[in-house]
Amino acid sequence: FLDTSPCGGHTTASDSLWMGVPVITVRGRQWASRVAESLLTSMQRQDLITANLTEYRELVVRLAQDAGERQRIRQAVWEARTLHS
Repeated sequence: FLDTSPCGGHTTASDSLWMGVPVITVRGRQWASRVAESLLTSMQRQDLITANLTEYRELVVRLAQDAGERQRIRQAVWEARTLHS
């Protein structure tokens, strides 16, 4: 799930994570742009939070090219959804 900026996904991001779908987000300044960051932090998945749009694009491209890493992240998100809730 590619989170949007500056107004990110709120319920949609939460629902995606609950279903085991990883969310990639960029850190924002306003509350509306920090919801996915908060959700990922609560799951201890800060590796999916980027500091800026350049890092966001780089992470998206890297994961698009690495099916094994995507699967590892999917599994970790699936497991983390109940461990850290």
